[in-house]
Amino acid sequence: MNDVCGKRLPEILTILASKDYLAKMYTALEDDGIASVIKIALDVVRNTEIVPLPDIRRKNSDKAASFIYEARAYLRSRCIDVALEKCNEMLLYAPKNSDHMFSVYYFRAKILCLVKAAIAGLNDIENCLAVMKPQDRDALEDLMKMKKELTSILPFENIKNLALQSSFGTDYFTFNMKRNKDINCAIADIGVVRENGLPKVVATKNIDVGKLVAVERAYVTHRNDMNQLISCYNCLKFNLNLIPCDGCCYALFCDEMCKKLCMDEFHRTECQIMDHIFPERSDARFVLPVRAALKMKQAKSWDELVAASQDLTADKLRNRSDSEIYDSRNTFSILNYNNGKHFVHGKIFNQSFYYAAIVNRLSEIPGYYPQDPKKRLEAMYALGSIMLHLFVTYPFEIEIINAAQNYLTNNVTSEPEPNFGWFSFANKLKHCCEPNLLVVGLNDKIGLVAVKPIKKGTELTICYM
Repeated sequence: MNDVCGKRLPEILTILASKDYLAKMYTALEDDGIASVIKIALDVVRNTEIVPLPDIRRKNSDKAASFIYEARAYLRSRCIDVALEKCNEMLLYAPKNSDHMFSVYYFRAKILCLVKAAIAGLNDIENCLAVMKPQDRDALEDLMKMKKELTSILPFENIKNLALQSSFGTDYFTFNMKRNKDINCAIADIGVVRENGLPKVVATKNIDVGKLVAVERAYVTHRNDMNQLISCYNCLKFNLNLIPCDGCCYALFCDEMCKKLCMDEFHRTECQIMDHIFPERSDARFVLPVRAALKMKQAKSWDELVAASQDLTADKLRNRSDSEIYDSRNTFSILNYNNGKHFVHGKIFNQSFYYAAIVNRLSEIPGYYPQDPKKRLEAMYALGSIMLHLFVTYPFEIEIINAAQNYLTNNVTSEPEPNFGWFSFANKLKHCCEPNLLVVGLNDKIGLVAVKPIKKGTELTICYM
C-alpha cells in the first residue's frame, strides 16, 4: 500500500492526520463499514487536495493531424499494423464533423486497399463519401479507383473467408438449447442448491464432455490497453472500420449500433468523466466497479439504487432467489456475490478516495444527481458504496480470449491480447485448478464448455488463473 490516488502513502497520511480525518477513517473501517468510509472519503476529496487533477483529453484538430503524419511514416516503413493504429488514434482526437474525419477515413481506406482488405476498404470508402465536404472532391476520383479495385477482388475475399471461417463461433455460440428457467444463460441441466444457506451451482443431470453449459454476455467489460486501437469499446470485436465516440478521446466502436447500445447502457455518463477514470488506473479491477455502478444507475432510479446500496451485507445471498443472484437480466445481479472476505481494510482505505473522487466529479454533470440536497448526498453515498463494494468483493475478472479469430483482421493488425469482463453467472462459479468447465471467449461473451464428464450433483467449476 504505497500509492493512493497518485500520491505517496506518507503524504496521504499526513494530509488526513492534519485534518483529523485519519481517526475518523479508522473508526469507520472498524465499526461501520463501506458506507461510512465513502462518506468520510467524499468529505476528504471535497475539502483537501488529496486527489490531483487529471490530464484532460479533448478533441483537438492539431493533435489529430499529428497522427496522420505518423501513420504515413509507418506506412512508408511497411508497418501496416502501426499505421492503421495511428489512423484510429487520429479518429479519437478528431472533432466531430471536422475535415480530419475525411482525411483519416481516406488514408485508412488507402491502407486497406494496399493490403487487399476488400470488405473493410469498401466500408471506409463509404465512410469517406458520408463525411465528404466540397473541398474533398479532388479525392473522389481516387476513391472511385480504389472502389473499383476492391470490388474486383471482393468475391475472392468472400470465398477465402468462407473457407477459413469456423462454424464454432457462429453456430456453437448460438446456444439453441433448453435453458434454465432462473438462469437464462445456462442449460436446463444445471441448478442451484444451498449449503448453509449459501448457493452453489451443480449439474442436475450427467453432462458429457464437450457440451456447452452456458453462453453469457459480460455484465461489464474492460479492453486490454493493447487492444484500445483495434477493438470495439462495447462488444470487444476486433474490427478494421472502427468509428469514434463523439464526446471522449477513449472509445472506438465497430458500428453505430454498438455505439448506441454502449451509450444507452453506461457510456453516456461515463463519457463525461473518462479523464478521471483512466489517467492512472486503466487496470480492469479499478475500472469495472465504476462501469458497473454507472450501468445500474442508467437502468434504475436513484431510490432503487440507494435501496440496493443499503443491502450489501455478507448474509444477503441467503435471502436472494437464484435469478436475483445469477441472471444478468436482473440489473443488481452483479451485487449478489459471497463477499465474506478478510483483511480488506487496506483495499477499502486506498480505493475509497478514488471512487469518492469519481462520485464527486459526477456532481459537475448538470442534472445527474437529485436536486434536493439530502437526496443528492444520499445518491452520492450510494453510488460510491456500490463502487467500493464491487472492488472489494470481486477477487478476479475473467479473461476473454477469442476462440474464433477474424483471420483477415489478424493479418493486418497487431496480435490481440485478452480482454476482461465481469459475469453475473460465471464469476460466481467455484475456482478449481482442474476445473470441469473451460471458459471460451467470443468478443464480449464467453461460453462454458464441459472439459470432463460432470456427474449429476457435481459442483460446476472454472479456473480463474
